Amino acid sequence: MIKIGLDFHGTITNDPDFFRELSELAMDKGHEVHIITGGFHKSEAGILKEYGIKHTQVFSMYDYFKGLDKVTYCEDGTFRVDDEIWDKTKGEYCKEYGIDFMIDDTLKYGKHFKTPYCHYDAKSFSGIVNGRHRIALSSPASSLDDIIKHVSDHKSTVLRRGSVHDL
Repeated sequence: MIKIGLDFHGTITNDPDFFRELSELAMDKGHEVHIITGGFHKSEAGILKEYGIKHTQVFSMYDYFKGLDKVTYCEDGTFRVDDEIWDKTKGEYCKEYGIDFMIDDTLKYGKHFKTPYCHYDAKSFSGIVNGRHRIALSSPASSLDDIIKHVSDHKSTVLRRGSVHDL
């Protein structure tokens, strides 16, 4: 069983049909799917339901930071959280909850991850994992196979090095 993290805005919202099928295949095979979003949990959960995206859990960075009293509200109705803490939060969540593979369209978050981070390119329907390996994100079944292989290879490499702290 592996745990897959999916970004919401720019990733799931770019191709909900693909991510609906990917999440369904993953969960039907006993894997977990965590939606990790900057938006409001309540509104994102409704859209996920509308899209039919199966998931284990939704982590809202907004709700998390609101609970820590770290959200600043702007006059135009938007909100702001310090970039330094915002940018590393997805990586910290993935480490804490044992997420094995993350797909996100924002490149700058990748440097905060210990586990495979797939930078999603919506134009080519592909992703670059840890800046090196390209995977196609056009066929949910083959994409899931590639994700499982990358996770297995990553864990094998980490274990060969003798450091379970990098998992």
